[in-house]
Amino acid sequence: MSALPVESPRSRIARRLARGPTPPSSPLAGLRRRASQSPDSLRMSSPPPDPDTSADPATATPATNTRGRPLAFNPVAFAKTVAINKKRKEEHKNEVVSYAQASTSSLPSTQARAEEREILMFDALVDIRYMLQKESVDQQQQKWSMDAELADAISEYTCAVLCAPIIPAYMLNVNVIMQLMVKNNVYPETWSLFPSRLKDIRAAVSREATQRRYTIKTKIGESMQDKKECLDALCKRILNATKLRVTAPFRARIAWLRYVYEYNEEKRGKDFWSFVDSELVALRASCNNESNRLAYAMTVYVTEDEERFTDDKDLSYDLVTDNSQLSSLQIAAQDAVAQNTPVARPAL
Repeated sequence: MSALPVESPRSRIARRLARGPTPPSSPLAGLRRRASQSPDSLRMSSPPPDPDTSADPATATPATNTRGRPLAFNPVAFAKTVAINKKRKEEHKNEVVSYAQASTSSLPSTQARAEEREILMFDALVDIRYMLQKESVDQQQQKWSMDAELADAISEYTCAVLCAPIIPAYMLNVNVIMQLMVKNNVYPETWSLFPSRLKDIRAAVSREATQRRYTIKTKIGESMQDKKECLDALCKRILNATKLRVTAPFRARIAWLRYVYEYNEEKRGKDFWSFVDSELVALRASCNNESNRLAYAMTVYVTEDEERFTDDKDLSYDLVTDNSQLSSLQIAAQDAVAQNTPVARPAL
């Protein structure tokens, strides 16, 4: 059998053009065709009923509730649904659910409209109360400003923590200072109700810590200028205008800080205290975190500092050797730092 000739695209196009467009069918033509068909042919066909499975319409009974009565109204479930749909907060939701739990209604669900309205009304009242509380808080917050007493307390507590001789790091001490203030009740009575106030206080502590670190570094730098300043004079100048006393561990810490400042000139910029913290970690590691070795290392720094910066006439200093001579704030600050220090360090 010979193969059929293949029509080229050009000839196929020419043939279709010669045939011309197909005239559109008239809408009336379809209607005439449907009118000419019998009604039985237009009716949708359906399979005949199965005599074995189909129920007799004459004997069929409508479906009924097997329990014999409608389900009882559940006020707790309704209250939870209301709270979810209205996106209530957890405390708001708990109040509405508690109110619903006090209900002893046993009405059927078809007759519980009155109780639904009660729960909806209670939910609305709770929402209004929370809204009024928020407005009151916002108004008081707008009027609030930090008083001088609180600002002074922030300054004192920040200085006490940063000047604690066992402080493990000089950066990121805001939490320690805040915890100490909370423990000693140095904060507004209502600050737990005003998150924005707490944020302002935290920001003030952070600013004070930055300023205090800058002051310590500046005074250490000034002590190394043409007129050398002895260690004890430097310590007293750092603690000037505070209630803190100079102790032997504090002298050792300042001697070490002056050593780090003097021999790391390229680190005296804004990253100085981060570098100091890394040096503290390295010092502890070199001593294996042993208290006696750390104490000996700090004694070496004190001896070196006194040989370079202290004259014989400067040796008549009065050191505090007993914690009973310290202020309650200084003791509390040292305890707070010790609780946040991973390893016991008598002079670090």
